[in-house]
Amino acid sequence: MLHPPDLAPGLRRIIHIDMDAFYASVEQREDPTLRGVPVAVGGAGPRGVVAAASYEARKFGVHSAMSSVAARRKCPELVFVSPRFDVYRAVSQQIRAIYERYASLIQPLSLDEAYLDVTALWWIAARRQRLRKKLGRRSAWRPD
Repeated sequence: MLHPPDLAPGLRRIIHIDMDAFYASVEQREDPTLRGVPVAVGGAGPRGVVAAASYEARKFGVHSAMSSVAARRKCPELVFVSPRFDVYRAVSQQIRAIYERYASLIQPLSLDEAYLDVTALWWIAARRQRLRKKLGRRSAWRPD
């Protein structure tokens, strides 16, 4: 692979993506009645744990790894949803398909987190910007 002048051979452009509140966001996307409502994905029982909290729930101090009892104390109107990992896996695969359009190498860490090697994409963008500058055109680079 050729390298741009300001990127030494062997150096890569790696980005880290971590989708915040992923499980809760998927649940809110799938069930419109949950939108705008404080949602926790996890067990609602006395020994339950919050796996993910929506942004609405976070405003009350609810966060992942919190006991469901403590979460309910902080936010009495909290709606608990049982995890549906098959759904999260399917959504994660859809998102990964998007990553594959832009990254030459993807290192998934979990359903909602990955490292992407965007060295080639970065180089294409940089070359395109240099060419536009050389031609005297002002335009932002768009991948599509």
